[in-house]
Formats: sequence, C-alpha cells, structure tokens
Amino acid sequence: NKIVDLTAFEFNIVYFLENGKVTIVGLSSVFTTRAPSILGWSSAERGYDIVQVVATKTNMFALKDNGDVMAWGEYNSENRINDIPQEVEDSNIIKLASGTYHVVVLTDEGAIMTWGNKNDLNQLNLPKSLPASEHITANYFNSISIGENGSITIWGNRGYAFGTDFIGADVFKRVIAGGAMTMYVAAIAVVVSLVIGLIVGLTAGFYGQWVHNVLM
Repeated sequence: NKIVDLTAFEFNIVYFLENGKVTIVGLSSVFTTRAPSILGWSSAERGYDIVQVVATKTNMFALKDNGDVMAWGEYNSENRINDIPQEVEDSNIIKLASGTYHVVVLTDEGAIMTWGNKNDLNQLNLPKSLPASEHITANYFNSISIGENGSITIWGNRGYAFGTDFIGADVFKRVIAGGAMTMYVAAIAVVVSLVIGLIVGLTAGFYGQWVHNVLM
C-alpha cells in the first residue's frame, strides 16, 4: 500500500497507508505489543479514518476523523493516562499534542484540554486567560498554543536554575545529589576519626608516661 504520511518517535515510526491502515514499526514496546488490532484495518473496514497519532513516554493516542480519541500502552496504579477525561470524550477533537507525561487536545471550538499522569513541572496547569486556540503543539514538559488572534501562549516547564546537560537532565539536581554523597562520605570520615581520636586520646591521658608517648 502507498504510504501517505508518517510520524516518527524516539524508537518507533507510525505509517499511515492510503487505504487507512496504520502500521507501527521499530522497537518492540507497549506501543507495538498493546496496539489495538483495529489499527490494521482499512478505513472502510473500521468505519472511520485515523488522522493523527501522538505518544507520551509509555502511551500512544490516536485521533479519529470523527473527533474521538483512542489510547493504548502502559496502564497501572501510577499511570492511568489511558483514562481519557469525560470532557474530552464529549468534545469534537481536531488535534492532539503530547509531552513525556501529558496530552493536550484542541476542540473544534478552539478550546484546549489537557491531562496526564505527572504534573511536577506544571505541564497540566492551563493558563487562566487562554485565548481561543487555532493550533497546539507540545514537547517534553511544555505546551504551546497559537491563538486565533496570532498570540502565542506557553505553559509548563519554566527552565532550570543551572540549566540542563545534553540529554536534558537537570544540572541543579545532579549537583545536589553529588553534594549529598560528598557530605555523606565526609560525615562517615568525621565519625570514624572522632571515635578513634577519643579512644586514643583518653587512653593516653589516663595512663600517661610511656603509653602517652607511644600513642602520640
């Protein structure tokens, strides 16, 4: 079948075929092993077309041409991102975007909704005065809305005190972690030397004479 579109992720590629079938290739993961078999059906067989696929770290989401969203991937007590909010299911979704732990959707009325399984960097905190949106996109911990008036609104991660390294790890947290290990080792050294010093010093002071001279 002719490939009409594709979406590339870190370890997988999603191919959209001319007959409506969707194929996921790449690293075997929950993206591939838990993908609904209906993805392999043609548009005529399933009764609708799949127009977009996005992914978080462990879950994938597909947008149908009727405005519905379907999800698959990891599901446990700490990750229930597959439970699509009722307000999303009741809306006509026209676009999806996703970060590492969150999903953003745009409705046909220009409204934005988001949900996810982590909010440690405020990626789920929608701005209070968010104008009607015309386009949305997202990256690891940020979301961006382009309003109908041309304005750009960004929310989520506001940056790091010491920046990040080449893979995006927070340098400040690494400094704190390294400092904690240094203090831990130093504390052990102080305790050991304190115990030995007390024993040797008290013994030398108590017995005096040649014992004192030898120990010192």
